Amino acid sequence: MKTHDMDSAWSNRYKAKVDRVSPQSKRHAFERLDSCFLGVSLQNRNFVRPKLAGIVQWIGRRFPYCTVLVADTVHRITLEVTQGLAPEVALIEALALGREFVDRERRVFDRWSEQTQFSFVTCDEIQQRPAYGGYHRDLVHLFETDIPFSESVESPSEARASDL
Repeated sequence: MKTHDMDSAWSNRYKAKVDRVSPQSKRHAFERLDSCFLGVSLQNRNFVRPKLAGIVQWIGRRFPYCTVLVADTVHRITLEVTQGLAPEVALIEALALGREFVDRERRVFDRWSEQTQFSFVTCDEIQQRPAYGGYHRDLVHLFETDIPFSESVESPSEARASDL
């Protein structure tokens, strides 16, 4: 990207605001924490410049540490549904999109690196960890037994489906 293009990407600013806090009990206390978590949905209009720059700026003003989760393997499902790709092909494409996001947008995060230490992790990396299986079983159980939790998972996908 040319410097001029980068500058214009920064000049069209968005302001970030808190939509939800989980758990809800932390709604009025979360800014006192020293770290946060940012989940990134690939190919989602909320995570492209300049909106992403607004989100990162908001984080940079509040937290010394932030883990950025790039939902690469989760995006595989979106690619299967929206593009009719076979699961194996969709996974390869989703992993590539995750790497491209980190490479392309790293400068957005680097602008705030003096205030916030951003660490990136992908869903694929997490799914390779030995402890993943136990956590996955617990989440499936929670999804099947906790209606508010399952609704919180379903609502973004329903909103996304209505955009298609």
